[in-house]
Amino acid sequence: MEGKNKVKKKKSKNHWTFADIFGVLIWIGIASYLFYQCSLQTYRNHLLEKRGVQTMAYVTASYSQGNHRVADYEFIVNGLCFDGQLRFHDAEKGDSIIVIYLPEDPDINRALWDLK
Repeated sequence: MEGKNKVKKKKSKNHWTFADIFGVLIWIGIASYLFYQCSLQTYRNHLLEKRGVQTMAYVTASYSQGNHRVADYEFIVNGLCFDGQLRFHDAEKGDSIIVIYLPEDPDINRALWDLK
């Protein structure tokens, strides 16, 4: 029967386009960055718990950022001033708080209650 319509099979699309590969690489990059940041924070918190030194810091500014409060603080180690930031708090400018820092690198610091 010559008049019958022949059904053509659709070729399966098993190849990746540049956009597909690029999209996957972007997602892998984002996931890798987030994993790195979480791992770094966990590692720094571990170091602070094991080798950290406590000192007094003073809140230099307190303000709203989005839907939470932020406080900037400063503390002095060996005559040098270091700073940090505290989120989700009730501290006001002029308040004193306890921070914990690494003696070999005081730039790595947290408010003590952030480690709890």
